[in-house]
Amino acid sequence: KEVGDIDKETEWSDALIGVETVVHCAGHTYVTKKDLNTQQICNKINVEGTFQLAKQAVEQKVKRFVYISSIKVNGEHTLPGQIIDETSTPNPQDFYAKSKFEAEKLLLNISTYTNMEIVIIRPPIIYGPGVKGNFAKILNLLKTGIPLPLGKTNNLRSLIGIENFVSVVLLCAERKRSPNAANQVFMVSDGEDISTTTLLRKISKAAGILSLLIPIPNYFIIAGASFLGKSTTTRRLLNNLQIDITKINNLLGWSPEISIDEQLLRMFEKENNCKFYSYINEILFRFFDIMFAGIGLFVLLPILIILYILGLFDTGSPLFKQERVGRYEKSFILVKFRSMHLDTSSAASHLMSSKSVTNFGKILR
Repeated sequence: KEVGDIDKETEWSDALIGVETVVHCAGHTYVTKKDLNTQQICNKINVEGTFQLAKQAVEQKVKRFVYISSIKVNGEHTLPGQIIDETSTPNPQDFYAKSKFEAEKLLLNISTYTNMEIVIIRPPIIYGPGVKGNFAKILNLLKTGIPLPLGKTNNLRSLIGIENFVSVVLLCAERKRSPNAANQVFMVSDGEDISTTTLLRKISKAAGILSLLIPIPNYFIIAGASFLGKSTTTRRLLNNLQIDITKINNLLGWSPEISIDEQLLRMFEKENNCKFYSYINEILFRFFDIMFAGIGLFVLLPILIILYILGLFDTGSPLFKQERVGRYEKSFILVKFRSMHLDTSSAASHLMSSKSVTNFGKILR
């Protein structure tokens, strides 16, 4: 049932009739630090809208309220060796994170004077089919085949695939399966922390696309990003953000059902255009091959002409062709400078006598 815009005036009563558990996922996520209107929207939807839903859920005798918060409540990054858990001090940085934390406090307060159980889940980045945000931006960059300066990140970040996340939500929503979840806050993740470089390689492998990750030190990347006004986004890619999921594992017996690799494979199985992107990548890499080869030929052309003229004086026929087998077992023609006498039989170079090599050929070799 549609209820319209979410705010402190939203009427939820009809939608809540006969409902035992509410899972509240809706929220405003896009934030800009300088836009005060963003703060107002976050408070209107994420705080006031959530509180209005919770109050009416109590009135309709809803038994459990599962609130999808965010790991951003605990901050944007962790220090090396530091891992966030439920006892970590909240450290929300932007309007979105602050509004999520305010909503959490309101909900937990409701649990102190009503019979409705509150369960709060703080996930990190959730990825899967249709993913948005920074994950989608990186994914789209990978698909273009453009070289990325992210081949040497040594950070560690926690993520959670959509299927693992859904399994957590379903577990917390079912009171009989998770009686110990009442009035608790849970950190969740895939249970394996990986670097941005490793993630990009896993994505490339799962999607069947070629990727070129250039190993550039982080401080160069951050300096360049700062110059372009993208330092905040870049630091999120390069910083650590590690989550400890021990509590939910011990209290509810939950553990990730699938690995990052498996989730990524399933993610791209549902994208029918994977082969298309792979084809586009092949074309792009072929283009770069031809472009760089052309530049090399142009730059070295004077030297090649001189070698050709010297070869004319050496054997009278300085170039010859060889057929080779390349990628996908396709044959191609290789044009080479001649380094042996014309009457030399065709055989592998290492099997030929050194007497077969001309004086000019020795220089070439």
